[in-house]
Amino acid sequence: MGVLALLLTGTEQWDDIIGNRKAWDTLIWLGGLLTMANMLKAYGFIGWFAVNIGDLVMGLEGMALLVIIALIYFYSMYLFSMLTAHIAAMVGLFFALLLTTNVPPLVTIALIAYFSNLCACLTYYSSGPVVIYFGSGYVSSKKWFSAGFIISIFHLIIWLGIGLPWWKIIGWW
Repeated sequence: MGVLALLLTGTEQWDDIIGNRKAWDTLIWLGGLLTMANMLKAYGFIGWFAVNIGDLVMGLEGMALLVIIALIYFYSMYLFSMLTAHIAAMVGLFFALLLTTNVPPLVTIALIAYFSNLCACLTYYSSGPVVIYFGSGYVSSKKWFSAGFIISIFHLIIWLGIGLPWWKIIGWW
């Protein structure tokens, strides 16, 4: 509707719109990749992944369980094309897994919500702004991945090393 409004008001010309190859390329690829993530869910891969994660963490409780699940959720971003696909495919399963344990629901929701945004640092294809920055060509994919991993370590130190103990102090745990 926005593109149609731009065309009808004369703000943009059709040739200008179709001439922006990078924008159309991003739109097509991200739309297709979101569809692929939905298909992974529809064909059972995400369920299979969740069952295996559940088997992996069986027997863990409390803080240890939350930290392991949060780390798996955080780094599973590498398997997805963008945050939207990652969140759509994985959040429900991880919530279901954690909410059946003795982990406090508020801490679970907060940590998954924070990590849903913070894991954008990992890849150059995680979100719209990141795709644009990477598309400028100033940073190679290898450098982006290595810098993203280093930034992720800082995120984890802050959110798991400082944040979780603070939640226990203020009584969320």
